[in-house]
Amino acid sequence: MLTRYIHRSGRFEGQEGGKLARLARFKKARVVTDKDGKKSIVMPAKSEDDIQISIIKWAVLQKYKGRTLDYYIVHVPNGGYRKGREGAKLKRMGVQAGYPDLILDIPKGGYHGLRIELKKPKGSVTRDNQKQRIAALIDEGYYAEVCKGFQDTTQTIKRYMAGELLITDKQGEYCD
Repeated sequence: MLTRYIHRSGRFEGQEGGKLARLARFKKARVVTDKDGKKSIVMPAKSEDDIQISIIKWAVLQKYKGRTLDYYIVHVPNGGYRKGREGAKLKRMGVQAGYPDLILDIPKGGYHGLRIELKKPKGSVTRDNQKQRIAALIDEGYYAEVCKGFQDTTQTIKRYMAGELLITDKQGEYCD
């Protein structure tokens, strides 16, 4: 149980001090307490890129079969606009618009893996090609969904890894 967070020095104290001390080196990391008294780490970010970086840094602290979870989470750089030769080359290499941002290739709960299309908590719209890709991945046996922000994404990953997401659970619920 976390007993105290010292903001000025960026140090954490308490039983989870080691884990949280490592987290303290990440920019803007802070601890919040929910209504039930449970403490969690919040890493606010302005852009989808910043949120995704925070998620990968969070994954560095999660253990799975002797490795850290970031070993299994991959980002394919399908997003963003690229001009001319670079864009054409990437397209020939297989880059496709609409593919989810994060890929977790660990089978759990009857799924082949997890695919997450990451959005900012406010003001983001899921494009039609993203909705179509998510639907296709669901049809192929993946758990695929749109997550808004750091908290939603890390909660989805935790629930997936715990085997709590069932075939009947929400997928693509946040699609606009």
